[in-house]
Amino acid sequence: MRNYDVALIGFGGVGRALAEIIHADGDRLAGQLGFTLRVTAITDLRFGTLVDPDGVDLPAVFAMAPGETFAAFPGGSEAVSNQDVIRTAPADVIAEATFTNPADGEPALSHIRWALESGKSACTTNKGPVAFAAAELKALAKANGVHFGYEGAVMSGTPVISLAHGPLAGVGITGFEGILNGTSNYP
Repeated sequence: MRNYDVALIGFGGVGRALAEIIHADGDRLAGQLGFTLRVTAITDLRFGTLVDPDGVDLPAVFAMAPGETFAAFPGGSEAVSNQDVIRTAPADVIAEATFTNPADGEPALSHIRWALESGKSACTTNKGPVAFAAAELKALAKANGVHFGYEGAVMSGTPVISLAHGPLAGVGITGFEGILNGTSNYP
């Protein structure tokens, strides 16, 4: 069975939840998807950087005490080196879940560019890279033979993009109604 190594850029709510799913449901997902996932790197502003080509010890990371950093782990450091991790970590996929400046989409936009330029697939929950450079990033992914996923950036991860491109591709959508995301949920 094929394995995909994943580097998590950002270990807040989204990055941590992804790591928890990979750890807790990895076997079930492998059976459904036909491949396994392994976290080999994590970077985060609070915790620093952790890289382990054999797979990060996720239970140990989940058990970290408040204020603890990745420096306590082999392959860990208090320093955050997103560009180095994205470009050189032993990873097939970069899962980008950091903050985004609404004026220019950074640093998430650069994170996605670095991943795609390095021949790594990238997925993001950030709207910035999609809003500022979707066409460029799709072309960059295609040119490097990798995938750019951004479904998580829309409607809190509701699979509306794949739904519109797949089962509903032949349907003429004339409108929609509802709360699209937390940002637009204002009176």
